[in-house]
Amino acid sequence: MNLEFEDVYHHNFSLTPKKFLIIDSQKQMNAVYEAIRKNYGGQRSPPIPHVNDDESYVIFKPILKNSNDVNIKRVYLQNNILMIDVEDFDNPQIAKTIRTAPNVLIKILQKITPKKIDIKYSKQ
Repeated sequence: MNLEFEDVYHHNFSLTPKKFLIIDSQKQMNAVYEAIRKNYGGQRSPPIPHVNDDESYVIFKPILKNSNDVNIKRVYLQNNILMIDVEDFDNPQIAKTIRTAPNVLIKILQKITPKKIDIKYSKQ
């Protein structure tokens, strides 16, 4: 089942020690954005999204192959596994030499509770 989603932001620092995090409460989202604010220091950080009952937020950590970022091609559920199809992408806002895997925050436009996440890679 394909899921509608929005690619919210790619952060080049860790937001969770896990491979992925489903954010299902405003308290959790506030904690994530507190970590984001600490990493940006005095710079302006993005506004905190509001978590509601009709959506899910997911943070996942793709493994970089031959680029400094990824594009999300498709998000879907298969047997209660959240599947995310990504492709290599050279983000011009990030130095090409940066090889730190981003922590990608996406908003899924429905409530989900997957038990696992699987990131599938394809070439551009």
